Amino acid sequence: MSSGNWTRPDNVFGSAHTLDSFISCNTAPRRRPPCTDHVPILSNLALDWDKFQGSLSHHLRNFPGLRPIMMEAQFQEVAANLNTAIKLAIQEKIPQMMKKKNKQSHLSYKFRALPDYPIHEEHQIFCNRLMEEICKTRQEHWISFLEDLDQHSVYTANRYVSSPSGDGGRTSIPVLKSKSPDNTLIEATTNNQK
Repeated sequence: MSSGNWTRPDNVFGSAHTLDSFISCNTAPRRRPPCTDHVPILSNLALDWDKFQGSLSHHLRNFPGLRPIMMEAQFQEVAANLNTAIKLAIQEKIPQMMKKKNKQSHLSYKFRALPDYPIHEEHQIFCNRLMEEICKTRQEHWISFLEDLDQHSVYTANRYVSSPSGDGGRTSIPVLKSKSPDNTLIEATTNNQK
């Protein structure tokens, strides 16, 4: 872990209206991705999975093919499709590495109280190798995407390059909005204001 802290949850993964849907909910430290301190949360929900799968299949058939991007919503759809393609490309290259990484993550977590145990160093070396492979695969996919650009997808490429990349894993509280006695909108953006 980059922070070395196993006790700081920083993400909301459920709410009051979803509470009755949970069958179980637990963390999965052995499935923690490399180079991050986020631990996945596995939630089992009470859901009619056959009905859900049928609905999902129905909606997936409605996705349109390639077309010019004219609106932001279309851009978001194309971006989501590209993100899916990237994930699939990564999975084709490194599924065995992910299984091994998950096993090593499990052992590293199991022996977390013994900082000098050899599995920690082995795990770190393997995670570094895995990240190199993921970066290489992403780079190959990005080059392939850029080589296939046309006049309509240049905008999409520009958005990927110029948009900010993530928050560095920090806890983020959204801007809080309230109304003053005279009904003007007040926005609290800094920690002190919140």
